[in-house]
Amino acid sequence: MLTQEQIQYLHQFCTKHYVRFYDLQLELVDHLANAIEQKMDENLKLNFEQALDKVYKGFGVFGFVNVVKEKSAAIEKSFMKEYWKIFTSYFTPPKLVITATAFSIVTFFSLLFYSDALLLIYAVAFSIFGYWSGYYWKKRYPHPVKPLLSYRADRSFFSLQLSWLLPWIYASVKHRFGWVIINERFEIAFFVLFFTLIIVFILTDFEAYKKMYDKTRREFPMAFQNK
Repeated sequence: MLTQEQIQYLHQFCTKHYVRFYDLQLELVDHLANAIEQKMDENLKLNFEQALDKVYKGFGVFGFVNVVKEKSAAIEKSFMKEYWKIFTSYFTPPKLVITATAFSIVTFFSLLFYSDALLLIYAVAFSIFGYWSGYYWKKRYPHPVKPLLSYRADRSFFSLQLSWLLPWIYASVKHRFGWVIINERFEIAFFVLFFTLIIVFILTDFEAYKKMYDKTRREFPMAFQNK
């Protein structure tokens, strides 16, 4: 059985070898500790450092690099699977009601006030909403004190960035070059569909982000506590 000092050394060893994520460190340290104990049981002449050296060599020339890549890819795949599951749920009951409501509201204002100016109004509105939501989530869901591979804030709210940027580009290009791609009726339909999807993506972002945050906080509570 390894001592607490040796376990702490394994954490430092992982950090030294470029594994800075707390959750992956816990997994690696557990793996290393079991492997070291097995090596020492099989060969009583081995000390802790020698056993660690043998175990680490088993990871190959690149050490923990491949472990980090594989774990990161697995987490990303799991997150995206959950993300698209949430997204598609907005097109089936009962969340379909939310999508239909968003579609109806956007359609109403589009038919009533449609113009290039409305594009800019939507862009400004989403910009304000984006800044506000970022502030709200930072206060409501503070980032972990320790870096976590399973928690990546940069995965979230990508739709907010697109929602305010694309209307500006669309309106600017149309105004600058006088492009009329399709007639106004189809242009309005495209506009309504675009912003309805953006709203659904924003709702998906919030829900997926919260699930990721809550799951990570349950599994690694120590990563969210100040020393």
